Amino acid sequence: MPMLHRHRFFLFALVLCIYCWLFSGTEAFTAEVDKETKRVQAFASLISAKAGKMDSRQIWSMIDDYKRGGTPSEYFYVEVASRLFSLKNTSDALKLCDLGMKEIPNSYQILSLRGQMWTSVDELDRAAADLKKAAQMGQKFAPTYYRLANYYLASEDPKSALSAVDKAIVLDDEKGGTFHRFRAAILAQLKRFDEAAAEQCLAIKMSIYDYERVLLVQELARYQFGAEKYKECIDTLLSLGDSSKLARRSLDNRSILLARCYERLGKNIQAQAALKSISMSSEHYPIAQKMLLESYKKCGQKKEYLEQERKNRDLFKEIKPL
Repeated sequence: MPMLHRHRFFLFALVLCIYCWLFSGTEAFTAEVDKETKRVQAFASLISAKAGKMDSRQIWSMIDDYKRGGTPSEYFYVEVASRLFSLKNTSDALKLCDLGMKEIPNSYQILSLRGQMWTSVDELDRAAADLKKAAQMGQKFAPTYYRLANYYLASEDPKSALSAVDKAIVLDDEKGGTFHRFRAAILAQLKRFDEAAAEQCLAIKMSIYDYERVLLVQELARYQFGAEKYKECIDTLLSLGDSSKLARRSLDNRSILLARCYERLGKNIQAQAALKSISMSSEHYPIAQKMLLESYKKCGQKKEYLEQERKNRDLFKEIKPL
């Protein structure tokens, strides 16, 4: 897997992983621990609120102040390190995990989280050591296997990634469909697009967040396109409904995939209409203009072809090569 694709899949996994952290705290709480949980959450929220306004020294001053109020729990290290990581402060997040492992050396949750962080910075040997040890220590902790799947993807081993995420699903087939969504992405990586589409349908069914729907549906459409199910892909994209209710980026993403489907089906007029709807600010705009030129040529639309050719000449003169 090229480095670009490796990081693209990691970023995808990182978004999903944030959800996993929310349920990766300690497994049982007494009333006393519930009190500590609220204290930790308040502290983590304060860290988030001050994100970007503090340097590392100030963050550690806050952590030291917190520790003076009592020995931090495992949940403290997991939650606060996760919060720092989600804020892209990987350095301090790793440092806090290191401290947590010194204080609680048998914590597979802290070790598992640290392994995920090592994957994020491409320290794959360290990631493997932490995640595999965490899996041995806490064999029924599903997030570890999810993170192992992410590590295997970064290591260009999607087959092992699939086995790992399957283990996570067996251990905790959670309601949000997060693991199934990741499994669909891995299946697509393996070019098993029909299976990826079926898995994504399950993820959509299990999703509990309305704001995820557009992205989940567009991912499903991409898998259907990969499986050469172009009519199904079009139906899926059109199921998103009124264009006026979609964000501009989502609308452009839908239009480029619709155009590709219509093109494959020989519906050139519909393909051209979809391409013309793509905004100039979209990352898809340059390729859309090239596709329009080819479409006009294929359909023998001489006037439109000449106009598009002049337009493209001016457009690509302004776009500097990478």
